[in-house]
Amino acid sequence: MKLLIFSIFIIFYIQLNAQHYERFYDYRWQPCESINARFYSELDKKDSLWERKDYFIHEQSLQMKGTYTDTSCKVAEGTFAYYYSNKSLQHYGNYKNGKKDGLWLDFYPGGMIEDSVTYISGNKTGTSYAWHSNGYLADSAVWNEDGSGVEVTWFDNGNPASAGRYSAGYKQNGKWQYFHKNGRLSSLEVYNNGVLTSKQF
Repeated sequence: MKLLIFSIFIIFYIQLNAQHYERFYDYRWQPCESINARFYSELDKKDSLWERKDYFIHEQSLQMKGTYTDTSCKVAEGTFAYYYSNKSLQHYGNYKNGKKDGLWLDFYPGGMIEDSVTYISGNKTGTSYAWHSNGYLADSAVWNEDGSGVEVTWFDNGNPASAGRYSAGYKQNGKWQYFHKNGRLSSLEVYNNGVLTSKQF
């Protein structure tokens, strides 16, 4: 009877440890020994997914939290949150079958929003916006699922920086205008599915 209980305990212990992994990484996110580590990572089985938490070692704070379909963390699935070393949120969004899906938000270290983009299966779609750190609008674009769309960008003083269209696959297409920071026209460029065909200063 004691042998049976001991055997069950050993099996339970092995199974428990097989559901938990710990890893160390250097500043380039290369696996390393703990003494040289910049990041510490925990991986735990949560229902059908693997929950991963990465930490800044020196700051003792969370760097990333998200879930994957396997222990190699190749296919992201579900909600992900990334953080700066000052603990403020850096990126937030959802993955589906390893591709960005739904609304993704990026933030500056001080907490101000930097970027807002919606994805469907990894492709930008709908209207997206980006802001400079001083609050001025930096980018506004309208995307179709095939990667075609139109984009306008601005300098951090509010003056226009560029404007043009994309064909499918996020390839610049047709006439593009570029401006100096003072708002004056800098150049006119013409593209054909991502290939520059002419340029006028």
